[in-house]
Amino acid sequence: GTVNAPTTTITTSGADYAFARFNKRCMVVRYTDAEYDGVEKALTSSPANSSKTWTRAETDHLFDLCERFDLRWYVIADKWFENV
Repeated sequence: GTVNAPTTTITTSGADYAFARFNKRCMVVRYTDAEYDGVEKALTSSPANSSKTWTRAETDHLFDLCERFDLRWYVIADKWFENV
């Protein structure tokens, strides 16, 4: 005889999906211009950090990747080098 394997339909919409309760998103904290400028000023005024090598655009890009990939650092590190 013939054996037919059971099929399962998985949808990603709300309660239909068995593991929907595990789809949690991390909340990535954002900063204002004033907060960034204050931290940047404090860091660059320190003798240990006198050379400015990290830009605002790089910081924004890092935060965007953190939000997009839910703080999965191995993915963020991989994607970082694609866009730098």
